[in-house]
Amino acid sequence: MYDARQVANCILDIGDKSGVAITHLALQKIVYFCHGTAYVRFGGPLLLNKIEAWKNGPVIRELYFSFSSFGDRAISGRAEIMNFHSRRPEKIEYSFSADVLDHLRETFKTYGPIAPWRLVAMTHKEGSPWKQAIDRAQKMANTGMRIEESLIRDFFCQAADQN
Repeated sequence: MYDARQVANCILDIGDKSGVAITHLALQKIVYFCHGTAYVRFGGPLLLNKIEAWKNGPVIRELYFSFSSFGDRAISGRAEIMNFHSRRPEKIEYSFSADVLDHLRETFKTYGPIAPWRLVAMTHKEGSPWKQAIDRAQKMANTGMRIEESLIRDFFCQAADQN
């Protein structure tokens, strides 16, 4: 499993090479789709990070803090981490197996060209993990509005079985 910031930096690089500008809102959703579809392709999760149900759909908090400063503009930077030796921020590097890199490219090819608000609508569909987390929160406490991994896994695997 990988840090979502590694996946995000890779997706941004893929977007740059494809000539597709990516906003923070779109990046959150594309990384989420990469994670969900990994259950279908690999039988397990892609990300180490927890996914939360926010107003505009699934959000990975670490990506929010890394990229929210771009607002609705195309992201021109990359997620960074502080190097405690040099005391300077450094780009978070990634190294994926060929299978994972192919998965990220294919997922980007599917979702990257879609408008950010359309991606949001896709995550808000009835029965989606986001919608289930929101509905459950109205009945009982959901600290941090976490979307349970089992909801993500089951949703994407059932969708794949229907295709």
